Amino acid sequence: MKELQTLALGLVIVFVDVSTPDWVADPFGWILVLIALAAIREQLPDYRQVSLAAWTSLALSVVTWPESSVAHVDGWLELLFGLPVLAFCFLLCDSLIDVTIPEHAARFRALCWAFAVLVLAPVAIYGLGWDWLQLPATIAGVAANLALVLVLFGASDEDAYVPAGSAAEEDGLSERSRDGSADREAADSEDRGKHRA
Repeated sequence: MKELQTLALGLVIVFVDVSTPDWVADPFGWILVLIALAAIREQLPDYRQVSLAAWTSLALSVVTWPESSVAHVDGWLELLFGLPVLAFCFLLCDSLIDVTIPEHAARFRALCWAFAVLVLAPVAIYGLGWDWLQLPATIAGVAANLALVLVLFGASDEDAYVPAGSAAEEDGLSERSRDGSADREAADSEDRGKHRA
């Protein structure tokens, strides 16, 4: 899925703020993400949920783009407005687990856990008053974002794509094969028993 490269580039624009004001605005990044998602909607099992999270993030990025917006004034609100981005990253990784080879699926699964934990960071920092967690959470967020971009580029090869349901079908075939072998063994045992009798 070469479109994952376009999606990754869009996320780079979203994740990286090179100056103040941010001349490469986040909405442009989300537009790239949505274009890429539309191109792979048939391959992505949870396209509707992932797309909804992306549209929500686009809308909030437009609202919070001006430096004078309330999200830039209040730290709690800034993190709150960032939750849809974390939700998008989680849903995207969760969806790609089902359509990538085991090597990439394992990476997307690990990223799912990372983004799930990061969602709880604002609650711990502002809700519980754990200010000491702000720097580690920021570093972890940057690391998770960077890892997501790299993993998306790695999974963009056609060889990395597995149609949804293929793994389940293979498991079903293997299970039926095992059942068939067990039945044959039981029949052979029964025949041997009759011959002895």
